Amino acid sequence: MDHQTQTAKHICIDEFALRKGHDYAMAALDADTGQVLHLEPGRDQTDVEKLLRVVGSKAHTIISDFAPVMAKAMASITPFAYHVLDRFHLIQFCTEALKRRRKYLQSAKKSFKARFIDRCLTVMQRS
Repeated sequence: MDHQTQTAKHICIDEFALRKGHDYAMAALDADTGQVLHLEPGRDQTDVEKLLRVVGSKAHTIISDFAPVMAKAMASITPFAYHVLDRFHLIQFCTEALKRRRKYLQSAKKSFKARFIDRCLTVMQRS
């Protein structure tokens, strides 16, 4: 374990497929430098916990998706670190919420209040 791994304050964790649908692994990166800190095979809670034991001891911030497995592992290994949702998943969640709202508005009778909310959501999406 090198000095960089032990002192990283802001860590990004994400899973990736080695073979779609079959084999997965996780990578931990230093968010400040972009350096790969550790790779761990698997993606279940015990695998995330192993990864966090190696890289998360000094972490102030851990950036990841909000998968329940990640949240549980972070709560048990790094309870005082901030868990931050990454930009990709944040945009994905907002986009899905807008799609659900638009489907609702198309199927429901459009009242003034529903149109007003839709306009507000549209403006929010543009900014």
